[in-house]
Amino acid sequence: MASAGRDPPSWRQEGRSGAADLRDDRIAPTNGARCERVRRTRPARSAHPTALMRVRSSGQGAHAFVGEPLDDEPQNVGITATVVGPEDWRRWRRLRLAALEQAPEAFAERLAAWTGRGDTETRWRARLTDMPFNLVLTVDGSDAGMVSATRRDADGRITLTSLWVAPWARGLGIGDIAVQAVQAWAAERGGCDVVLSVRATNAAAIALYRRNGLVDIGRSPRDPHKRLMRCAGRTGRPDGHGE
Repeated sequence: MASAGRDPPSWRQEGRSGAADLRDDRIAPTNGARCERVRRTRPARSAHPTALMRVRSSGQGAHAFVGEPLDDEPQNVGITATVVGPEDWRRWRRLRLAALEQAPEAFAERLAAWTGRGDTETRWRARLTDMPFNLVLTVDGSDAGMVSATRRDADGRITLTSLWVAPWARGLGIGDIAVQAVQAWAAERGGCDVVLSVRATNAAAIALYRRNGLVDIGRSPRDPHKRLMRCAGRTGRPDGHGE
């Protein structure tokens, strides 16, 4: 997403959570991972600006986004994002059930399918095993959001799915971090297209995806009430779906 022809690479992001000046400043991380500093101006719903350090591990370690204060400003909020697996099924379960209960219109799955007899450790572990990329985002230590991505399909497409941010944590840029994490994960796998579907009436979600480079490519063939969106990598026609 960086702009060409600038040194150091920098660009400006505008959205509901405020404007952000993004710079590709390399930082020496403690674990040897590659880092980029994101300097965010005062968000719309925040009293103080924050900086986010994006840390991408080169192996199978967690991706982390660590909030820290800008030069002379007090810290307002610490946002972290961690890749989770089957051993984190309880944590994922809590978020997913909350998402299905609070935003049923946003997902193809229904709460009833994951409660009662469908609410088993084996099933939750299988969900986190079958989906190769699962991210939990926290605000000051409290789980506040989630997102997943599918494996690359035969046409070279990765589907962004299961994105949800708790109502109390909206407006902090968590959705942007989640989308960008999936985009980075896809880029590391050969520059795949990232595709998804979203309800045509969900203006906030559509705005989130648009400001992160996704474009509307038409109505979903699986659900006439949803639109397909795509962030192009190097492949052909997308056909994403939400979960």
